Amino acid sequence: MRDTHGVGNTNPLPFFAVKQRIEAALSAYAGRFVVVLVPNITHVLYGRDVGYVVERIVLDDKVEAISATQLRRLGAER
Repeated sequence: MRDTHGVGNTNPLPFFAVKQRIEAALSAYAGRFVVVLVPNITHVLYGRDVGYVVERIVLDDKVEAISATQLRRLGAER
């Protein structure tokens, strides 16, 4: 999970709160995944031909349609 806590008003929850929600939602799959904190990398910049490749992983339409903002809104309504 990207470390975006405190980056604007749309990321109000700290890592551990989000991690707990993810683990609760995926409890049927406990032991089959790990939620880890990664830096909030927003850009990858490189110069010259130093061997870096930047690729986008394209997931299926159902996964691509997931909106964390929408999920937070739904959670706030409960």
